[in-house]
Amino acid sequence: MPRTPRKPAPVGLLATPETPVVAGRLLDASTPEEVTKMLSEATGPVVLDFVEEGCGFCEEEKPEVEALVKDCAGVTVIRVDPVKHPGLDGLTDQYLTGPDAGFPTLFVANRGSEMKPGTAAQVDDAAALRKRLKCPRTPSGT
Repeated sequence: MPRTPRKPAPVGLLATPETPVVAGRLLDASTPEEVTKMLSEATGPVVLDFVEEGCGFCEEEKPEVEALVKDCAGVTVIRVDPVKHPGLDGLTDQYLTGPDAGFPTLFVANRGSEMKPGTAAQVDDAAALRKRLKCPRTPSGT
């Protein structure tokens, strides 16, 4: 049976497996198993974006992360929100350790298989992430 082609989601919106974002991918994880699956399927740079619903700093950073996804082909950003999805608390506890742990926090690895607590690189913000990925802002970006 022929497969129906997936319709790309508009850039800047959360994607689902059925509607991936065209440039990069921005995925919203709801379980640790989903995160593991998303990591295993990532073929390029992967970012875990730890956020918390209702977090002011997270809301400020969100447009920058979404612009990065639009500008950086091949990058996969997995949004992890333990308030919205309480089952992700354990994953949050594994990554967010130490006195400076908080929200938002970004971790990056070259491939999903390299994303492990203690081995993924933590970056301070979306601008530092963009620099690490060597992904310049497009002229039309905001």
